[in-house]
Amino acid sequence: MSTIVIFGGTGYAGGNIAREAASRGHQVISYSRTAPAEQAEGVEYRTGSLTDDAVLAQAATDADDLVVATHGADVGGSPLVDHVARLTAAAIEHGARLSFVGG
Repeated sequence: MSTIVIFGGTGYAGGNIAREAASRGHQVISYSRTAPAEQAEGVEYRTGSLTDDAVLAQAATDADDLVVATHGADVGGSPLVDHVARLTAAAIEHGARLSFVGG
C-alpha cells in the first residue's frame, strides 16, 4: 500500500479521501491549519500549511501520493495557483505523485 499525504485532509473532499484511503489499508497523513475535532480511524493528523516550505518538504518526503484538497481561491493569503510550481518541484524532488481535488 502507499502513503497518501493530503493537504486539506479535514475538509469535505480531503476528509472523504482520507477516510476512504485509510479504509483500504493505505497509510494516510492529513495536514490542515488546525487539528480536527473528530479524527478518522487510521489517519495521522498533522497541523501545517502547504505555504510553509519545511512542511511541504516533509509532506513530499513522506508521500507516495501528495494530494491537494484545499480551497483554490485562498491558500495562506494567495490563490492556490501561486503555489503550484513549489508543489510540483517538491513532488518531483521526492518522487511523489501530485494530485489536485477541487470543489
